This record gives sequence, C-alpha cells and structure tokens, in this order.
Amino acid sequence: MFEVKPEGLQLILLDKLQTDTNLEEYQKILYSNMLILLLEIISPKDVIERTNIIKELFEENGVIKNINLINIHSVGQNKLVFDFKGCRFENCHFENYEHFASNQFDPDTFFKDTAFIAPLWKEGIQTKLSWKNIDKKSCNTQGLVNMLNHRAANELENNQELRKKLKTIIKFFWSRGCFQPKSEDEVRRHLGGFDRLFKVLLDKKILKTEKKSDKHKRENTYWFLNNEYSDLRKIMEENDTCRDFEHIVSLCDKESFSL
Repeated sequence: MFEVKPEGLQLILLDKLQTDTNLEEYQKILYSNMLILLLEIISPKDVIERTNIIKELFEENGVIKNINLINIHSVGQNKLVFDFKGCRFENCHFENYEHFASNQFDPDTFFKDTAFIAPLWKEGIQTKLSWKNIDKKSCNTQGLVNMLNHRAANELENNQELRKKLKTIIKFFWSRGCFQPKSEDEVRRHLGGFDRLFKVLLDKKILKTEKKSDKHKRENTYWFLNNEYSDLRKIMEENDTCRDFEHIVSLCDKESFSL
C-alpha cells in the first residue's frame, strides 16, 4: 500500500480553491492522487507492469509527458518505484516523493522541462540518477542538487581510481619496450586485487588469452593485450593518456556500478 499524506486529497477543498490562485498546483496534486488510486486498484504485480501502466497513460511518441507524482510515502517495504531505464520525460512534476531516487535509471533516461521538489531521496540510498540524465536549463532541480552534486564528486573520484587501476594493469604487461604475454601464475601474483576489473577487460576483449606448451609439454594459460590497442604504448613512453586509453576508460566506466 502507498500512503498519501494529508497534503494530498484533503487539500483539494472548495474554500481553498476559491481563495488560492494557484489552481494548477492543486490540479497536479489531484492528478497524482488519482494515479496512485488507479495503481492501488489495478495492483500491478511488479515494477515492470507498474511502469507499463504509466507508459500507456502518459507516453506520446516515446516521451512520458505530464506525469505528476506528489506527496507519496511508501508504507513498509512496498516502495512505489518504476523502471525508468531508457525513458524520456517532459513537463513532469516530482515533489515530496521520498523514493524517487530509488527508481531504476540508466544513461538513456532523460528529463526535460520537469520540476524536482524536495524531499526526493532518503539518506543512504544508492541511485544511478546523475546530472547527465537532466536538462538543467529547462528543469527545476532544487530537490536534487545536493544528492547529484555528491554523486558527481563520487563519480569523479571513482573515475580517477579506475584510471589508476587500468594503468597498473597495462604497465604490468609492458616489458623491454613492448607489451608481453603474462602467465596465469604471474597474473595471480601481481594482479590478485584487480580480479573484477581484469574480468571486465577480458569481457571487452581488451585482454585476450592463449594456451602455450612449455618445454615439458605442459599447457599453460597466458594473457596478453589485444593488438588493436597497441596505441597504449604512448602512455608508457611519452603521454599521460591516448585515444585507446580513453576508449578503455569509457568502456570500463559503463561497468563502474559493479567495479
């Protein structure tokens, strides 16, 4: 069940509407409460089904328009959240919606001409929403500023740490003026603390593996840098970065939520 606080339907009183010129504000609250009531009646089974309902109601030509979610507080563990991955929003209003930041976002989520009025998040909530998801010129972002600035600072710190780890791995393969294959034992000894990032580099085919037989005909596994990234020699010889390195950072940065 989702709880609407006293700021909700109770505020839509005839005498209030007669004395307050801001009718549009109360219309938004009314529309929000009508939507919550509809969701309560339909009782969608999961986040995806709940999201599909609002798309059917508010989506036009791939853009969700004029949705209002105001004064919404979840009771118990039943959070009112949606899957906003890949969604585009225009002329929407989110206010006093404590679990807004808990919705599912991705790099393709985008908000334009939308108001974000605090409170919209709870302390300690991990969110994938960032400034990249919002058109700051057209949106009222006062309810998100502190959270998103904090996340931006964390992203910068994480990006710097990612660059440091990548350079450590790349330098490990550099020997005698060129990139050399490294054995499984060598990798385990020197890069044991980089397992998760190392797996990303393998998945992205930045690093590759091959089997080689030693003089005793025992087959061993070796890792080596993909020849397509030979330009990385520049950061070993002369520069702090290069095109290939920035490309790798970009690829790995998309996996940063799991690193």
